[in-house]
This record gives sequence, structure tokens and C-alpha cells, in this order.
Amino acid sequence: MSFTTKFRSCSTGVTRFSYIPYCRTARSFSLNAARARGALIDVHPEVEEALSSNRPVVALETAVITHGFPYPGNVSLGMALENTVREQGAIPATIGLIGGRIKIGLKNQELERLASGENRPAKISRRDITTAMALKSDGGTTCSATLIFAALAGIKVFATGGLGGVHRGGESSMDVSADLHELTRCPVALVSAGIKSILDIPRTLEYLETLGVPVLTYGSNREFPAFFSRRSGVDVRIQVFQSSAAHIHLQAPWNVNDPAKAAEILYKQWQLGMDNGTLFAVPIPGEFEEVGESIQQAVDKAVAESVANGVDKLGKEATPWLLSRVGELTQGASRASNIALLQNTALVGGVARNIAEASHRILSTSNENALSSILVSPIGHDAFGRHLSEQTKQLGMRIDGFVQSDDPTAVCNMILDQDGNLLSGIADMDIAARLEADPIITLVDRHNPGVVALDGNLSPATLQGVVEHCNAKDIPVFFEPTSVVKSAAIMTSISSSLDSFPGKPPIAFASPNTLELAHMYSSAESLGLTARQAWWETIDDLSLGSSFRLDVERLSRLPVDVENTAKGSLAFLNSEGLIQMAVKLLPFFQHLIIKCGERGVTVVMWKSGLHLSNSPWGKLNSDMTRRRIIAHNKAKDTCVIVQHFSPHFLDKVVNVTGAGDSLVGALLAKLTQDPHTFWSPDTLQKAFSISQSAAVLTLKSSQAVSPLLSDMN
Repeated sequence: MSFTTKFRSCSTGVTRFSYIPYCRTARSFSLNAARARGALIDVHPEVEEALSSNRPVVALETAVITHGFPYPGNVSLGMALENTVREQGAIPATIGLIGGRIKIGLKNQELERLASGENRPAKISRRDITTAMALKSDGGTTCSATLIFAALAGIKVFATGGLGGVHRGGESSMDVSADLHELTRCPVALVSAGIKSILDIPRTLEYLETLGVPVLTYGSNREFPAFFSRRSGVDVRIQVFQSSAAHIHLQAPWNVNDPAKAAEILYKQWQLGMDNGTLFAVPIPGEFEEVGESIQQAVDKAVAESVANGVDKLGKEATPWLLSRVGELTQGASRASNIALLQNTALVGGVARNIAEASHRILSTSNENALSSILVSPIGHDAFGRHLSEQTKQLGMRIDGFVQSDDPTAVCNMILDQDGNLLSGIADMDIAARLEADPIITLVDRHNPGVVALDGNLSPATLQGVVEHCNAKDIPVFFEPTSVVKSAAIMTSISSSLDSFPGKPPIAFASPNTLELAHMYSSAESLGLTARQAWWETIDDLSLGSSFRLDVERLSRLPVDVENTAKGSLAFLNSEGLIQMAVKLLPFFQHLIIKCGERGVTVVMWKSGLHLSNSPWGKLNSDMTRRRIIAHNKAKDTCVIVQHFSPHFLDKVVNVTGAGDSLVGALLAKLTQDPHTFWSPDTLQKAFSISQSAAVLTLKSSQAVSPLLSDMN
């Protein structure tokens, strides 16, 4: 039994962490015992199922929702935090009190209820829990209460922004956060950006040492972060000597820079039966240091004002006042960037727009000038809508696919680290979710496109209507999942269309990443799609046996990149079950383009009948030198093809957002130019050479789609 908890550079918006599945200890009996005594505890079914099946769960607090941010931005923040956890392959358990009931995992309407403040939610620490329950109050849980409930449920990791601690002047006021004591009795790893900078960080670290709580930085050194800063150097006046201010740097006693070691620490604690928690402090990226310094100056001023006006003596009410005052002093900069942990970069449009731009840039320099891409997207009568329309026209793209709406234009606020990696974001995509199928179908009928690409921001009902219409008109559909959560939106369309065209998958192309693929497969199983007669018939026709499994083993032993063996091998294709899941999804998707990040791209597809006999695939066999598996079933005239494309050389990364969209957009451009792109190994190789090059160009660009894509032809 071992933990393989993984911490790395990503974010919930106010803290950075990543999480992959691990083998949990046996469920604690505390939750069962509390329920047996009639405790009012509701565990969300998704969370309960994840815990019982040893899937990773990450706890999230709600005090930041109820008392940290104004409505309705706090709703978006709460959903963004949950989405970030999901996109890392874990299940979020947002914890709060609703009507006196403890909720471990919130429904959307419950999160909305807390965020709106309609029932005046209290700020819940340990001392408030039972009273709030008895009075049937709503409440946002602080670190301490969230730690209690996470430990009660057997959740091992809790991600938050900043930990509470000793307040400035605490040596006289004795004002010390209950968070610290809770870390002595809750065996939970608390991952945060350090201690809130409005507090006395040196005394907090001293107090944690007294309490015996393990404190580690996650990084290359022991420099303890201070929320807005990678370093907690503070100006300290040693009043006994009346000395001038001295600059000090605080260090944690330990640091780890290896996820396996971080996990081993938790495991060793479990082995010894230790009931304390562990604090992992994750510094913000260095490029935000300048922003952090300016906000820290505002923090210092707010603290001084709180002393002058007596707010510092108001106990738990002091923190919300300080945060609000910091927001005023920074003119909203601190709030706009999730208390200014990271710089906030606003990107308008999203996945569909990026894909459309990438396709446009490649098609615009093609010799086939009659070809073009149309972005079908709803836009609002607002500044963002006008900006998107104007920007689209300036790029030379068509805007006749825009659908005017009274809803606000979709906006996504993205947070990136110094390496250009996406850390977190808050998105308002409601306008896309409310777009109905009819205006899309009207445009499809008007333009009769060679391929229709849909993304997961559309509602399941809209996707179903468009997919059914395209299948009836024999127009191939390309599905881009957008995110793990939204990747399952297409399943309703598949369910309704599966039996309509026997032997023909409802979706011609899909481009999931590895996490989206796993979620799509899980959703297909849970919806019973893999028990349908049409699914069984296709799987039987493919008839993959021991020779295919042997070829998969052979492929998995190859290096990801022969020119850079440090990237490892293709073993992940087998060990993570990617090929197996993809094959089982082939009755629904004719071609699966699996984006494997820095490990390249893997295509899994199948051919049959004339599509096979008239193509070169029908005459070829597996060839490991070309990273290719071809499994024939001569009796049924079918063929399954697995093709891996190694990653292209990349010397630097500026921004990862839009790279996958650029790959998909370039591929759509090639499909528009040549509908038979997947017809032969040569045309497939050329298409992915261009598509991967497009992704690399965008990775090296500060823009969502690199302008250099226009020069690719």
C-alpha cells in the first residue's frame, strides 16, 4: 500500500497543486460512527463513490466563497476551483454547512446558496460547528472546520489559499487562528501558498514548531513563501532594543521537490499512526514577485490602519475587513487575481474560437482559396462581444457565424505560471451552453461544410440536435471535448444516434487528452452505451485478439522520442489503459486523436469495407519502426490502426493555452483541404506533422494562437 499523491505547478486559483490517484488507507470509522449517532452529515454521492473506490479526492473550503469574494464572482470562483481539481483527475469535495447539515461535496445549487448569502451564512471554525448545526444555519467552513470534516470523511488532501496563524500583535492579544491547532489532530495534507500575509508569519512558524506540525516547502529550497511572495522576508522591529527594521528570510525546516517524496511523508505518518496534519507551502511563480510586492505594501498599510481604528481587536471579523481594505488600496487588483496570488490574463472566446483561428490561418495561405472556416458562436451586446467581432474581422476571419444574444459574451480568465503552464481560471461560458441547435443547423444547411467541429461548451441537447442533423446529411462531425467535465456532453448525442446508422460511428473524429479520454470511457460505461447491441456488433467485427495485445506490448516498449530518451517510453499507453479505452470507444468515434502532451499524439481508428479495401491500410501490417499497429480481421473486412507520433522539438514554452486548439485547428484545415487525410499513412503523417508544428508555434507564442501559423503553407 502506498500513496502516490502528486504536487506540482498548477492551481485552484488561490493555491497550486496537482493530484493523481493513489491507494488510500481503509476508510476511517469516524464518519460511520458519527452517522450512527445521527450526525447530520451528507456526503455527495460522487465523493462517497470516489472514496469507496480509492479514487483521489481533494477537499476545498467555503469561507473564501462566503466571506472572501463578492457575489456572483464567488460562484464562478467556487466552480473554477472544482473544475481545476477535476481536470487533474481528482474529485473535488467542497465542504460547507447548509441548513445545519454538514455537506462534504456541494451540489451546484448549494454552492449558489452559500455564495449568494441569501441565508446569511456564518464563518465556521471549530468552535462554531455544533452551534451552527443546532441553529440550522448556513456556513462557510474555514481551514480548521474543513480540516475536521476532511479528516472525518477520510480525505487526505485539502487545498486552500493561505493558512491562518498568529495575528500581528498576537503576543499581547493571544489572537491565534484555530487552523494551527487543527493541524495537530487532523491527518490531512494542507497545500497552500503559505500563511496569510496579513498575519505574523515568523511567530506562526514558531508556533507550528511548538505544536509539532511538519512544515515543508514544495520547491528547490526551504525559503518559506508568504502568500503574495515566494519569500517571507519581513521587516521586523525588535522593540526591546528599539532597533531599526531588519530584513529576515524565513526558512521551513524541510523542503521536497519530488511528488513521490511528498507522498511518502504522508504514508510514513499513516504507518506510525500519527494523527497530525502536514503543511506543504507552494511558492507562487517568480514572475509575480513584482505584483506581490506592491500588494504587500497595501497589506502593511491596511494592517496599520486596523491598529489605528481598532479593527485588529475584532477577532475573526478583522480578516474580512483587512482583505476588503487591501482590495480598495490596490483598486481591485488583489481581488481580480484571486487575492493577487497570480497575474490575471483575460482571454476572450475560448476553444472554438482558437480552433477557428488556427484553421483560418492555415487555410488563408492555401492554394485552395475557396476554402474557409466559419466560427459559429453566440456573442453578447457588450464590450467583449464587440471586441471579439472586431478582432475576428481584423484577422480576416468570417463573422457571419456569430449569433447575437442578450446573454453576456463568454469570458475566460486564465492564470499562468512563469513557464506558461495553465494554473487555473474562472470561466463564464453560460452563453455557449444556452445556444440552441436551430441557428447552427441553419448555418450548416446554408454552407454545406466539409466537416463540422463542435466543442464541449455546447449543451448536450444542442450537441444532439446538430449531430443528428449532420449524420442525416452525411457530414462528418469532429468533437473537441474542451475539458474533462465537458467531455461527456457528447454522450447523449451518441446514445440517440448509435442505432440510426448501423456500422457507422455517430462521431467521425474526437480529440481528447488522456484525462478526457478516461472520462469519456467511464461515462460511456455508466450510461450503458457499452451494453448496447450496436456496440457489441462493432467490437465483435473488430475481433482483436492476442496478436493485438502483443503488438501493444511491443509498442509500449518504444521510447516516446528516439532523439530524447529522457521523455521515457510509451509504456503509459498500456499501463494507463489508453489504447484499451480508445478501442472500446471506437463504435462511437471512428477516429480518436489522443493528445498526450509532451509525449506526442496517438491516433486510434478503424476502417472497414470499401474504406479499407481501397486504402493503403488494407495492404499494410504492424510496423514498430513506424510506431504503428495494424490489426486486420479478414473475415469481417475490418482493421484497427494505432499510430503514435513523437513530439516535435520544443526549446521553450511561453504559453500552453491554445496549443491543443492549434493542433486541432490545423488538423481541421487539412481535413478541409483533403477529406481523405486519414486514408493513408502518408497523408496522415503529413497532416500531423503540420498539426504538431502548429501546436509548437503556439507553445512558443504569448497569444492563444500563434500568428506564425499563417506562414505554415
